[in-house]
Amino acid sequence: MLYVQKIHDEEKFDPTEFKDSDAELKVPSLVNPFPGRVMPSAMLSKEWFPFMLDNTRRFREAKDVGLDGRNSHKEIMQWLDDQPPLSVVFLCFGSKGSFRENQVKEIACALEHSGYRFLWSIRRPAPPSFLIVTIILL
Repeated sequence: MLYVQKIHDEEKFDPTEFKDSDAELKVPSLVNPFPGRVMPSAMLSKEWFPFMLDNTRRFREAKDVGLDGRNSHKEIMQWLDDQPPLSVVFLCFGSKGSFRENQVKEIACALEHSGYRFLWSIRRPAPPSFLIVTIILL
């Protein structure tokens, strides 16, 4: 998204032209090019692309404030580096995911009893919204 925003602003690149195309997009941070038609649907929509573009510009303005307010990114990365490969479960319920206190306690108890090392990204409850779940074995 950041690269598309950059080339849109600098070179007037229009990703909506890739909607039904097999043309490949070369992104400097990726090893292989990929078909432009697999970009997020909002980037391929003339109606939604301006909103996606605006959100992406705001990503560049975001400041890193640490992952959970108590540990720094550096401490977390060091802890991860010290773990054996494929031994840590990363649990994140998305930027809008949150639970009631009793649910958080149940999840924490289950994680502790699972026997796996884990890294859990958690946030305070927000107004009711949809839930996105991501579980990755690191």
